[in-house]
Amino acid sequence: MVAAQTLDLAVKLRLTEIFASLQGESTRVGLPTVF
Repeated sequence: MVAAQTLDLAVKLRLTEIFASLQGESTRVGLPTVF
């Protein structure tokens, strides 16, 4: 179960990172970019 929780946390962090990237890019460039 520990591995599953770690994976879930990693996915949430990744989604948060992508969302933050979208927000940041959209405010500066106007074209959201996902790396």
